[in-house]
Amino acid sequence: MKFDRGLSRDGSVPPTWKALYAALASFADQDSRETPDGPEDDDDVPTRSRLAECIGKSVDTVDRATKGLEDLGFLEVERRKDPDNPKRNIPSLYRLLDHEIWDERAAARAAKRKAERQAKAEARAAKKAAEEADADAGGGRMGAATPGRTHAATLAAPMRPGWPHPCGGSSSSLEVLSLQNARDACDESEKREREAASQQQDQEHRARSGGQEAADVVVAAYESAAGLPMVNGVRARFRQQAVEVLATGRPVEWVAARAAEMPAKGWVDLIVHCTRSKKPIPSQAGPVDGMCPEHPRYRAGRYCVPCAMA
Repeated sequence: MKFDRGLSRDGSVPPTWKALYAALASFADQDSRETPDGPEDDDDVPTRSRLAECIGKSVDTVDRATKGLEDLGFLEVERRKDPDNPKRNIPSLYRLLDHEIWDERAAARAAKRKAERQAKAEARAAKKAAEEADADAGGGRMGAATPGRTHAATLAAPMRPGWPHPCGGSSSSLEVLSLQNARDACDESEKREREAASQQQDQEHRARSGGQEAADVVVAAYESAAGLPMVNGVRARFRQQAVEVLATGRPVEWVAARAAEMPAKGWVDLIVHCTRSKKPIPSQAGPVDGMCPEHPRYRAGRYCVPCAMA
């Protein structure tokens, strides 16, 4: 059963009118959109009383809804009299006009699509003409050198001293630097970078290992002063605090001495105690400011973790 989408989505149309329209659409032929002509007792003939039963309203409501659909242009009604008794009405013939609305909408959509296709075709033609004009303007100069001659000239050009290269190398004479030499220079540079990175990782690993060993010394000092070992959870937390304090560059002996002071006072927070402690920290060799010459990633003096753990 066909039903007009515009009518079904129009909130200004009363629901009763839409219900009557749907009821009539169920009686109408799908192609001609007309209701059948027949006697009143035929179940396929939409009499006013049968339509009232379909929408659950009175006959007067059906008459008002029918008039409303006629005014909207969705319905055409042929009201008839009985030829044998002019005072008596026989079932009306209803013709749904929605197919005409569909045709109008379809024609409008077709015209819109045609206009869009034409606009796109014109835009493509304009773009192509602009590209051809640009090619004509610069084509002579671009085609003067063939790809083969350009490639040969590039390879034959001598490379002077100071020739920049991504690997940081340069030619050492006025002779041509071959592509093989350039690749060798790149490989050597990458090898040096890998070796430097490996050395840096080894230094950091030794620093971490030294930090863990130094932390164990601090934990042992606390347990020795307390006279008994710490519980596992407390010991792990205290050991992590020792690692953090030692990472600031404080000497192991100094931090261990501070840890030994804590059991007598019932303290368990090593970081707070070391931060508040007034005990002097032994000075270390090297400048305090600037970067460490052996470990450029760290500040010099007591701020260099690898030096502090060495």
